[in-house]
Amino acid sequence: MSIAGSQPLLRRILDSFVAPRRLFRDFRESGPWFDVLVISTLVAALAAASLPAEFFLDQMRAPVSRMGRPVQVTSSPHAIVHYGRYLAMINALMGHPVVVFATAGLLALIFTVLGGGLVSFRAYLAMTAHAFLVPALGTLLILAAGILVRGHPVEASLTALVPAAPTWLSVALVVLDPFRLWLVALLAVGVGALDERHSAGRAAVILYAVYLVLALGAATFFTG
Repeated sequence: MSIAGSQPLLRRILDSFVAPRRLFRDFRESGPWFDVLVISTLVAALAAASLPAEFFLDQMRAPVSRMGRPVQVTSSPHAIVHYGRYLAMINALMGHPVVVFATAGLLALIFTVLGGGLVSFRAYLAMTAHAFLVPALGTLLILAAGILVRGHPVEASLTALVPAAPTWLSVALVVLDPFRLWLVALLAVGVGALDERHSAGRAAVILYAVYLVLALGAATFFTG
């Protein structure tokens, strides 16, 4: 059996899309994760840096303090956008790895701790880091589409392709983002490849249910 850790990075990236089961099965023995995590994190930072100026300016319209009192904005629009992009990139660089680690931890909790599996957190981390190359690809494609259609980068979300999208449509587009759904399917394939006690089909049912619950919870929180 080949060892995934001995495979070059480009080969592992390609296999994440065309032969994920074979790639993930090798992670039972060796599971590299850092290099692909760096790639998807940099893509997340690029998406943050490409946010349109309106995204940051809209946040500063009629601002209020934590006490609900109006706050006067003295910074120029240029400064607001400049520092907004800077902070968004920092948040992406710090937050994206947390999401990947948290996802791997959730898989270990569901299928190892609660499900009686034998797969380690390290193996799930390697699989999850490679699976997150899928939404990274989606981000790059949406950014490229924004440049081709509008002549400049847009927010790396399907909602950016729908002018003045209503709240419910915005939420639906995020939840039904094909790259997010692909990610969940890929995680299910990874669970089945790593742990013979859990089939990919059963893992998919569980993970899609968890995904919908989390998505609806987030939608309720952000839409009030």
